[in-house]
Amino acid sequence: MEETLTIGKYAVPWALSMILAFIYSQLILTDRVKNLAAVLCGIGLGIVALWVNPKVELWTPLNIIEHILYGFNAGLTAVGFWKTLNVQFRNGAVPPPPKP
Repeated sequence: MEETLTIGKYAVPWALSMILAFIYSQLILTDRVKNLAAVLCGIGLGIVALWVNPKVELWTPLNIIEHILYGFNAGLTAVGFWKTLNVQFRNGAVPPPPKP
């Protein structure tokens, strides 16, 4: 795949980060569920990108698999990014928000 998958003019990883930030702020989830949510949302956005991308004319097995794998990878990347931010918060680099 030569270029980044997009939904409209937004890249899938950026859209995934915004969706996950919203989900994580609204629900109390364990790390295990957060990881699963990130990967499933990534796969879902990969499929949506396949559906809305005007450059993809055929839903061939190769196109479908590439988009699913891209979404899976975006989900795993989001999990890594989220974990990195949490490590920064816990190690005192940035103070964590107060708990209610």
